[in-house]
Amino acid sequence: MTRATIILAGGMSARMRGGKPFLLLNGKSLLSHVLARATRFSDEIVLAIGHTDQIEIFQRSLPEQVSIVRDNSSLQSPLVGILTGLRQVKSSYAIVVPCDHPFLSEQVISYLYEKVAGFDAAIPRWPNGNIEPLHSVYKVADTISAAENALTLNELKVSRMIERLGNVHYVHVEEIRALDKDLLTFFNINTEDDMRRAEEIMVSTSASIPVRHTS
Repeated sequence: MTRATIILAGGMSARMRGGKPFLLLNGKSLLSHVLARATRFSDEIVLAIGHTDQIEIFQRSLPEQVSIVRDNSSLQSPLVGILTGLRQVKSSYAIVVPCDHPFLSEQVISYLYEKVAGFDAAIPRWPNGNIEPLHSVYKVADTISAAENALTLNELKVSRMIERLGNVHYVHVEEIRALDKDLLTFFNINTEDDMRRAEEIMVSTSASIPVRHTS
């Protein structure tokens, strides 16, 4: 199975004063950290940026093998970026990740790829029922159709796309913890405090930190 990675880098971050992909963590941009890890488990990488983002800025800082696609919609939703990226990839399956997950785990991603066999998606799920739709593997063709159907009805939540998938494998987070004991693969950066915590993790990767349960 060939593996594609779609990195979502559209939109600005008000809390992080915009330009999140290029914020520096330990001397490297967040996007660079994600790319460095994605290249370990990807046959192709697609970066999906927003319709207002300047593609030239990304091109100057990324390897040539990374395909950059800009969505043509003014809608503000990760679902638009997911669909834009899915339309670009050649692989049958693709993992979707944000540009602010600097500790992506190769082992976790490989595990999700194993679990997606025979399904339309493999999505991590927390004990409280919350899921990680932006850290999941999707079957490209079926997910394109589901995303298009949702957006046609102006349904912008990623969950509305997932509801349209016929066969989803929800992977319990405790299974993932066996591969990534601190669940750092889910750690995302939204605030300056998150950046400080990420710097600490870079110094001591054995540090155990609480992880927010996203939905």
